[in-house]
Amino acid sequence: MARACSSGPAIIPGVSLPHKLERFDYQVGGHFVLMKLGASSAICKPSGKRETYFYQSIPEVLREFVPAFHGVVSVSIQNDDTEQQVQYVATRYYESSDYRVSLESLGYFEDEREVFRCFNKPLGDMMTVVRDHPVAFSLGNEEHFHNPLSSVRLQTLSNILKKQDKFKQYDYIVLEDLTEAFSCPCIIDLKLGIRCHGDLGNPEKHLRRSKETTSLSLGVRFIGMLVYSNSDNTYKFYDKYVGQKHLTEETFFNYLKLFFFDGKEYHFEVIEELVKRLQKLRDTISQLETYRFFSTSLLLMYEGKRKAGRRTDMSNGSISTETSNPAPPETNPPLVQAKLIDFENLTQGSYTNDPIKYTGPDSGAIKGLTTVIVFLQSILLTQETCTSIS
Repeated sequence: MARACSSGPAIIPGVSLPHKLERFDYQVGGHFVLMKLGASSAICKPSGKRETYFYQSIPEVLREFVPAFHGVVSVSIQNDDTEQQVQYVATRYYESSDYRVSLESLGYFEDEREVFRCFNKPLGDMMTVVRDHPVAFSLGNEEHFHNPLSSVRLQTLSNILKKQDKFKQYDYIVLEDLTEAFSCPCIIDLKLGIRCHGDLGNPEKHLRRSKETTSLSLGVRFIGMLVYSNSDNTYKFYDKYVGQKHLTEETFFNYLKLFFFDGKEYHFEVIEELVKRLQKLRDTISQLETYRFFSTSLLLMYEGKRKAGRRTDMSNGSISTETSNPAPPETNPPLVQAKLIDFENLTQGSYTNDPIKYTGPDSGAIKGLTTVIVFLQSILLTQETCTSIS
């Protein structure tokens, strides 16, 4: 039986139990609503056996490309009748070594997480607008970004859970909050691979989706993105349905360019650094025999807040330099993240209960990474062209 610590020492710096989970404002995709573990640098996601097992057995060569795993918390879903709200309270903590998922227990099955699959459920008029157009949120004078869509999603989840048993317990995995190091993170979620499903389920449905999107042709499809604009201090959110119904190969490339454009300029230095990271990630996956990253996403992030100094102003096709308050030349590479997330449908050779055993590395994931790398390199060629004509 797993050993738990229900109170006492902090499990994450600044957090001791019991502790209320809070809204997480930077989620751009996925089926499950993520929660922030208080003011810590960790987020919580409903736990599934396959994903938990993966985080407990990550190949060492892949570790730098996935969020850090901090263990599991047991969360009490408390229906507060007095306030007509649902509260999420972490009550117990399990270190990874005390919450072992056995290889023999893995399989494809419906589990209790199904009740949490509401991230993309109909969320009223606001989400109807989102699916037709990107939505802008102004930061105003606020120090931190408060995403109204996150509030709507959390309320939708709460409305679903109000119908469940009071004080029911669910396990959540605790992961590194990848946004913690950023002031104004820009985030894009790209689904890797030519297929977006495991070996069970409805293959015809998933094959149709792969053909209708860019998954089959490019090995990657758009899930969502959040982009910060320096020019007007706003965020723009782009929903996954843009990627499912409106993107061709050409428009996928245009959205990728848009992700690195802040209203005035492209973040070319960010693109250069991400190309290096993605090439290393592709080389790493090429070494992983029998792994298949079905339904795994590639999460790209960078710091959207610009320092004063040289600006690559592409709004009129030219490069301009600001003379007021010039910033010193950057000596360190820009702050970026290139991480893999979502592993509930991953399979590999040692998963004895899985129906199909694969050989060689995951060619679908490699194809998707190659597509992104080539597209980013194409954007960099735009920089060279503009530099040569300015």
